Amino acid sequence: MFAFLLITLWFFCEIANHLPTNVLSYDVYGAYLHLPANFIYKDSFLIDWSWIETMNEKYNSTPTYYQFWSADTGRQVIKYPLGFAVIYAPFFFIGHWLAPILGFEQDGFSAPYHFAVIIGHCVYVLLGLWMARKVLLHFFSERLTALLLLILFAGTNFFFTTTASLAMPHGHLFLFYGLVLWFTIQWHKNQSWKNSLLLGASIGLAALIRATEIIIVIIPLLWQVQDRKSLLQKWQLIKQEKHKLFGLALLVAAIGSIQLIYYKLATGNFFIDAYNNAGEGFDFARPYTWQFLFSARKGWLVYTPIFIFSCFGFWLMYKRNHKVTYALLVFSLVNLYVLSSWTCWWYAESFGQRALVQSYLVLLIPMGYFLRYVNQQKLALKSTLFGLILLFVAFNQFQTWQMHRGLLHPSRMTKDAYWAHFLAIQPVRHFTDLLLVDKDVPAHERLNDPNSNLKLSQKLSFVFDGAVWQKKEAFNKPFIGASTNNTGIYSQDLVIPYADLTNQENVIFRFEAWVYCDGNPQDILPRVVVKMRHKGKPYYDHYIQVENLNEIRPYEWSKVELIFYSTDVRNRKKDEMQIFGWQAGQGAFKLDGIKIEVFEGLR
Repeated sequence: MFAFLLITLWFFCEIANHLPTNVLSYDVYGAYLHLPANFIYKDSFLIDWSWIETMNEKYNSTPTYYQFWSADTGRQVIKYPLGFAVIYAPFFFIGHWLAPILGFEQDGFSAPYHFAVIIGHCVYVLLGLWMARKVLLHFFSERLTALLLLILFAGTNFFFTTTASLAMPHGHLFLFYGLVLWFTIQWHKNQSWKNSLLLGASIGLAALIRATEIIIVIIPLLWQVQDRKSLLQKWQLIKQEKHKLFGLALLVAAIGSIQLIYYKLATGNFFIDAYNNAGEGFDFARPYTWQFLFSARKGWLVYTPIFIFSCFGFWLMYKRNHKVTYALLVFSLVNLYVLSSWTCWWYAESFGQRALVQSYLVLLIPMGYFLRYVNQQKLALKSTLFGLILLFVAFNQFQTWQMHRGLLHPSRMTKDAYWAHFLAIQPVRHFTDLLLVDKDVPAHERLNDPNSNLKLSQKLSFVFDGAVWQKKEAFNKPFIGASTNNTGIYSQDLVIPYADLTNQENVIFRFEAWVYCDGNPQDILPRVVVKMRHKGKPYYDHYIQVENLNEIRPYEWSKVELIFYSTDVRNRKKDEMQIFGWQAGQGAFKLDGIKIEVFEGLR
């Protein structure tokens, strides 16, 4: 109990030191938006976009509206699941009630709502730690449980994620992992309706917060399965309690149907790809597991090395044929596989791999068995290993301090940058040059910088022969031109495999083309479009709005240019660059004489 109270005090002190100016921003803004949309603006499907823009201008919640997805119905769909809104609704209503009393507007975003969400975050994190304590006490002594909780809080990125990334899903999902484990334990003691429904509600809410958390069902399914005999016994138990398990499954489905009904009403379909971006998704055939675990950018065991003890703990549990080994190990491996298969495997800006934080309680159990084993060894080995634990805890706290001081970057770290600031307390010169490229710096500025290390690595030229695009070493006018008109607003496209351009992930492209406007460009509104495609589906594009260029004249060929960065290419071997003309107005124009130069040398 003392450890829990110490963690609670430390938790509040840390949050007070890093209180955000606006917690209702970026991802949290998207997840939270269901609440004001439904209960204040009565606009569940965002038909009236004006209040979104008004509130964003007032509170500066997001620089872009990436939180939304445009449905074919014309409605804007919030791509974040409803789970956050469901569990934070009580705190939203408290903030809504307090707003006029405290002299604030009841607009869903003023200070009372902001602090209500922060309080909700604190409540769920502390409840999660309390549930973790209850679960760990089922396996271990009070002293070992206290040590495990202190390791979790002080020795892992749970600390940074719950104290500096407030209201992100990992903190409140940690609670639901604790609930699932606890009610799994209780159900296997007593297969009552109460335990069945509470287990079902915990699984359902976890999946409503984040759909991939449905894999947590592996734990109750394999609980106490350790060999063929126990597997048959589990099957008999399932058949014996089939009515209660059907009720459990029905409750999970009922909770999940909340999201499906929202999608159906908003889009006409029960199932949608809310990200709607071919450049981001699961690549199960080629997961990024090595980078996920060991890269300097976000390697889990680089930034949270203490969990190596959980790996040893799994080995000990397996050797001793512990009855929950398979449930925890199979879940952990599947979870690792799923999370590392996401193409954005670094999960944007965070300290270490935040995507694993909610499942840390699962990993604390094998760590506990390892620590209990260590405690039974000779003094020299025991002292060495416990000294190593203290070192890992201190290392985590130091790297957390570095993150807050800007000595570690939350998304652009490289091996050179990591080692340049390893154990550093002051920034080294030119540290930013060691990071992955900052694409907020305009590409043309970087390309024209005489101090850049960029080198021309590839030059490709293409002309249109009247039927198809042909690759040429050089070309001269006059051109034939791939044309558009009022009946065919898109020209013949040019498709180039990314592998033919470069094998590097980050490059700068200098793109040139010639256009011919058969009339006034202001009437034709010609566009030159450059897209990236994965399996034929576009996921990133650039446009040249030709009519805005001063040098464009009607009835003559004019050159246009675009300098841009490569995007986060999903598959460098299979993705393609697509180039074509698009006529947004009335008239006709032609596109020809395309030249692409590739400059490598970016990190």
